[in-house]
Amino acid sequence: MLGVFLTCIFYAQAFRGSISGPSHVCTGSHITLTDTASGGVWSSSGVTIAQIGYTSGIVTGIGSGIAQIIYMKPGFSDTFVIYVDPFPFPISGPSRVCSGDSIVLHDSIPGGYWLVSNPAVATMSSNVLLGHAGGLDTVSYVVVYSCGNAISTKVVSVTASPAIGTITCRNFVCTGVSDTLHSTVPGGTWTSSATGIAHIVADSILSATTGGITTVGYSVTANGCMSVATQTVTVHTMPVIGNISGATSVCTGARDTLRDTTAGGTWSVSNHNLTIGATSGVATGASGGVDTVRYSKSTVCGVLFSKKIINIYPTPVAGVITSAKPVLCVAEKDTFFNATGGGVWSKTNSFANVSGTGVVTGESAGVDTIIYTVSSTHGCGNASTQKVVSISPLPNTGYITGGGGVCTGDTLNFSINTTGGVWGSSNPSMVNVKTNGNVTALLAGIDTITYTTSNYCGTNVAMKKLLIYQTPQASPIIDTAANNILCSGSSITLMDTSFGGRWIGKKGLCVVNSNTGVVKGVTPGKDTILYVIASPYGCQADTASIGLNIIGLTSAGRITGSNVTCVGHQEIYVDTVKGGRWAASNDNILSISSKGIVLPILTGYDTVLYIVSSTGCGGDTAAFPIAIESEILCKMAAASIQDEPVGAFTVYPNPAGAGFIEIGITGEYASTDFALMDVSGKVLFTRSVTESDTRIDISGLPNGNYWVMAYCRGVKLGVKQFIKY
Repeated sequence: MLGVFLTCIFYAQAFRGSISGPSHVCTGSHITLTDTASGGVWSSSGVTIAQIGYTSGIVTGIGSGIAQIIYMKPGFSDTFVIYVDPFPFPISGPSRVCSGDSIVLHDSIPGGYWLVSNPAVATMSSNVLLGHAGGLDTVSYVVVYSCGNAISTKVVSVTASPAIGTITCRNFVCTGVSDTLHSTVPGGTWTSSATGIAHIVADSILSATTGGITTVGYSVTANGCMSVATQTVTVHTMPVIGNISGATSVCTGARDTLRDTTAGGTWSVSNHNLTIGATSGVATGASGGVDTVRYSKSTVCGVLFSKKIINIYPTPVAGVITSAKPVLCVAEKDTFFNATGGGVWSKTNSFANVSGTGVVTGESAGVDTIIYTVSSTHGCGNASTQKVVSISPLPNTGYITGGGGVCTGDTLNFSINTTGGVWGSSNPSMVNVKTNGNVTALLAGIDTITYTTSNYCGTNVAMKKLLIYQTPQASPIIDTAANNILCSGSSITLMDTSFGGRWIGKKGLCVVNSNTGVVKGVTPGKDTILYVIASPYGCQADTASIGLNIIGLTSAGRITGSNVTCVGHQEIYVDTVKGGRWAASNDNILSISSKGIVLPILTGYDTVLYIVSSTGCGGDTAAFPIAIESEILCKMAAASIQDEPVGAFTVYPNPAGAGFIEIGITGEYASTDFALMDVSGKVLFTRSVTESDTRIDISGLPNGNYWVMAYCRGVKLGVKQFIKY
């Protein structure tokens, strides 16, 4: 007995894993794949696209495309798709371009973008490169992959195109006419795009043959590049003008539209029997007769004409109605007249009545219209004319309110309780009267303002007197020296042709006689002299002014030292300017050395002088008034002098031209003794002032500089200078 034995081997099914890792790899790059099941081996279905390590799982991109990666171990296998991304192929296309021209570049790998390294030389729009300036530029084609950017480059040379300059030629010519072409850059070639319309002869002459449009080109070639400038030229053929159509006659004042088959022309007439719209062709009869209409069209090739004769028949003219009276009163009659005979009279309402012969009678107050109608004898219609007639009662006047007195140049408003009148005056040269009753005074005097209401039936006038006061008017000031310059210590006389004013110095640098205009320079600098004319009637004062430049003597500077000293007490005075000499206005009161050392001899007032001689406007003297007290009084008042109050004592006005000064004192020093001195230190008079009696009469003093020294209960309030003019 034959027996068969079969041996079977059973394997336990292995654990099935899964592949993980990147799905893209670039050509020439590496990625690593793993599987959750260990112990297997790797293989590639396309080794020309991607290769993988047998046990490592490292994938290397070989060529672009898709490969399937297989992971195997006994009992199962896993697969994984790998995409190998290619590098861009070399950029294809021209390597040279002229500035202003463009070239098209290509790469066989889609989906990338283009770049240039120097945008000043060339720029890219998609895959089109436009040359801008001579030079080299590098073009890059970039493809973005998950594994990175793949770049292909190409160097392009941009050659600068030659300068083309500016071409000049007419933009239109007529057939049979030639035009000479010009360019600022010589050596180029002229062309015509439509030689059947116009062609180039003798290198640079364009000859037109047929109507149409051609493009004239001028090209210059250098270094293999060409620059071209163009100009469009229109060639006109000689136009043909058609015949004028429209009526052969027209009535005066009537219109007819004439036409011509040729558009764009201008209409005109040979005389003035017709008027015609230059562009519309609308002809209007002006006067009876015959006229010739001309239609002309101007072109670059000449002016064309077409003519038509038109008969103009007169339209009836109603003429003008005239009458003797512009306004009728109720029941009054007037004969209306029209030089055109054969017409018929009529009216529009019942305020007036008109007879067949034109006699108009006023029926009641109001306005009526009288009509005169003339019929045409030539079929040109009728004509009528009108005249408005007012039928009025006697005018009504009212009462003027407003006014009184006014200054020249000012305006008052007058009103009245009626309407329809006219404002006026008895003397129009004195006032300017507006239609609204505003009155502007022009000349001083007495005028009468009137409001006149009138019509044919009569006139009524309301009146009111108006007093007009002269507003002061200062004339320009006349400088008798004619140079506006005044030396310190010198005087000039200013004049003004206006009367009644006062002279005033604005800054106090001069002493000004308010009545005579005599100005004496005092302090160097620029001052303004005013001539002020005031009005006794409250009118606006007027002022004329002139600037004076007061040139001082060579400056004597400023003296410093004590302005109060005592008998027998030696004081030293100094001046800011060197080279002068010291003196005193009264040598009997004090003595002064050449070095400014003062020794008081007697009590009183004196002035220390520092005199500097000069040329030109003369020398200059600085003056320093001092008060010399007795030795005993000085000792008693020493403490008070050291604590001299501030602002307790003022003198105004300064300069003073009104014949008085006011002593300003505070309540604490309500009773004050003062002494008034001249510039030499001489005491002119002394007196006391109180709060209720502060005005000092200086009208008897001559013009000049003065000093006021004030004391109150043993306290020296100060020394003030003022100018009288």
